[in-house]
Amino acid sequence: MNKQPLSQATREHYSREGLSDKKLEQYEKMLQAAENKTVASQSKKYSVMSAVASILVLLVVAVQFYPTQNNIAFEIAQEVAKNHIKMKPLEVETDQLSDLKQYFTQLDFALIDPGMMADKTMHGARYCSIKGVTAAQLRYTETDSTNRITIYEVEYKPEIFGKVSNLDEGMAPEEIELKGLLVKIWVEKGLLLVSAQEEMRTE
Repeated sequence: MNKQPLSQATREHYSREGLSDKKLEQYEKMLQAAENKTVASQSKKYSVMSAVASILVLLVVAVQFYPTQNNIAFEIAQEVAKNHIKMKPLEVETDQLSDLKQYFTQLDFALIDPGMMADKTMHGARYCSIKGVTAAQLRYTETDSTNRITIYEVEYKPEIFGKVSNLDEGMAPEEIELKGLLVKIWVEKGLLLVSAQEEMRTE
């Protein structure tokens, strides 16, 4: 059976009832407005549901593929601790930062002498990497002992290394203990710095 449009059916019905054309036009406008409101309401409802679904998908992806800050710091500490324990031979032996700057030409940043190493003795450095980014490993010893300290310097990239305590802003380095080592992670002068040394034990 053919179904007439609502407005047309209404017009014919009320026309038979003797209503004027003006009245019929008013009724038609009221019906059209009601239909438009219903369609808009349904469209808005579907839009909200779609937005909620999209947000849920993004949250699931974020949880699965983006590690937490603690995980990033621990991964860095593990990598640095492994390199410290291996203690591969130095590529250049010197106690002068200027000599290191001349040697490390493959770096996209200038090496610095970390403030926390001011009272330590530098012995040299070698190339290394942190989370796949080319870095430098500097080697120091305590002035009054043979306790070796390795310092890792790399350009700070928040998208790779996450948010890290900034020494220039008065923040203290993050400390992680593992494999008998004390690992410190911080940002200084635009570089990510990581130090590793044996834990100092008190008798």
